[in-house]
This record gives sequence, C-alpha cells and structure tokens, in this order.
Amino acid sequence: MIKKILFILLVPLFLSVGLAALIKVKSPDPHAVYIDNIELKNYLIIDARSIEEYKENHITNAMHADEIEGVKKHIKNHLLRKPIILVYCNERCPYSRHFSKQIREELKQENVFYLKGGYESWFKSNSGKDKL
Repeated sequence: MIKKILFILLVPLFLSVGLAALIKVKSPDPHAVYIDNIELKNYLIIDARSIEEYKENHITNAMHADEIEGVKKHIKNHLLRKPIILVYCNERCPYSRHFSKQIREELKQENVFYLKGGYESWFKSNSGKDKL
C-alpha cells in the first residue's frame, strides 16, 4: 500500500522534472532592443551591413563598421569614452547579435546592444524617419 502511494506521488514529480529538463525555456535576450523602445539619439549606432547597403540607405547618424577595428575608430571619435552602442544589420541577419557580443568582449564595452529586426524594423516603424 505504501509503495502504491509513493508511486502515485513520485511519478508525477519525476515526470515534471524530466519534462522541465527537456523543454528549453528561452529567456529574453538582455542585449536585444526593439525599435519601439528606444531613442536613437542616445546611441552610437553601428551599421554592420555591407558597405554597399550602408551607402544605399542607413539610419541617420549611423556609422558603418563590419569589423572590430572600425568600431574602435568610432568609439575613439565619440564624445563619450564608453558610449551606449547599438548594432544593426538586416532583419534575418544574426551578425549584429554576434558582432555586439564581440564588441562587448574584445573592446570591454558594457553597453552594447543589437537592434531586433534590424534595419527593416527601423524603416517600417518610422516610415524611413528617425526618432531624432
């Protein structure tokens, strides 16, 4: 009888622990920002797309840099020694996320974020106009 009661009580516990281990719960990325929640004038904006795409059109005041050396140059020329940096590329491009992490790690910059949805999210949200 006790074995039956323990079985009835413990099986759901083991199942829930096992299922929790199998399900990967995604936590929100603390380095992702959405265009609706930011004022662009507060950031050093880095366009990580190709130079051709940057020349065609980009967020106003964005600087082009697709390598760490370019970002170093922009930080050096910025008014603040440790600016808040926003990196973007195209909507389906994961490069801005990886590049922002590289900037945080290699350049020891703490406040580096990437724009979720990329250039397209800015363009759609603002109909091509900055929030400046």
